[in-house]
Amino acid sequence: MAELKQRQVRHLLLVTGVDHMPRASLVGHIVAGSRGIQVTPVPVDCADVCVWESPLKVAADALRAVIWVVSGQDVKRLVLAQSRAEAPR
Repeated sequence: MAELKQRQVRHLLLVTGVDHMPRASLVGHIVAGSRGIQVTPVPVDCADVCVWESPLKVAADALRAVIWVVSGQDVKRLVLAQSRAEAPR
């Protein structure tokens, strides 16, 4: 995001499969939008190979995006690091 801001990017086209667009668009709007960058979704048909993401995955990634915007920390990495630290050896 810092590089986009530095280059004064104000608008992004988000191109991904229609099955991934709900999550990608929500996360993109949260993250890019927090930096004043407009996001325009451009869904691509995935035909018979669509793998729709669950509402739980969409919500979890949206929450991660909000936490990242507020704290600058990716909680997924923090959780993984904590799990490794607590794993029995």
